[in-house]
Amino acid sequence: MSEDFILYSYSKSIVMSKSKFGTTPTSVLLMLILFFPVGLYLMWKNTVFSKTTRFLISGVFILIFIGGLSNSGGNTNSGVLLQELTNGSFNDGPTFKSDGTFHWYVNDGPQISGNYQIGNLNSWENEEGTVGMRHLLWIVTFSDVKGSDYWDEDNSMTLRYDWNHPSVGGVLELNGNSIYYPISFTKTVDGDKLVSEYWSK
Repeated sequence: MSEDFILYSYSKSIVMSKSKFGTTPTSVLLMLILFFPVGLYLMWKNTVFSKTTRFLISGVFILIFIGGLSNSGGNTNSGVLLQELTNGSFNDGPTFKSDGTFHWYVNDGPQISGNYQIGNLNSWENEEGTVGMRHLLWIVTFSDVKGSDYWDEDNSMTLRYDWNHPSVGGVLELNGNSIYYPISFTKTVDGDKLVSEYWSK
């Protein structure tokens, strides 16, 4: 066997091995972990997995990606918000306590109570329509709600503060939906504290 033939065969094997990168399950998984967008492209382009497996893998990585975005979004320190939230009560609505519980004494009605948890902050500014209107928004999740036939036992509502627009009255708004009808409460807060703590744009 000539030296040229051996060299040719070796070179060809290198080229072939390089061309196979991204066409095997191992290499695609490696790219998915290290370079997610490239790995996703290679997985669908080379169809190294069944369609069902590709959908499952895509779903898992997309959920991880979305989870990363939600965890990185906004100021997660709820100290200033809790001060404003627990100072008094919402108009005709619940009173929040700093220990993570709330109660709501409905006029001529039941006494509603339960637990609550404040989620991460989302903030944005309108770019169309009411330009310049700014928003701070948290999701509040309620649990173990007692004394209510119309407030869901496990329910999420939005806690929102808007400013920089004439139609905004400097109030914190609590909005959500129960099983039967929408719920909306407002209370006056120190907006300067909320803005200075949570608006970073």
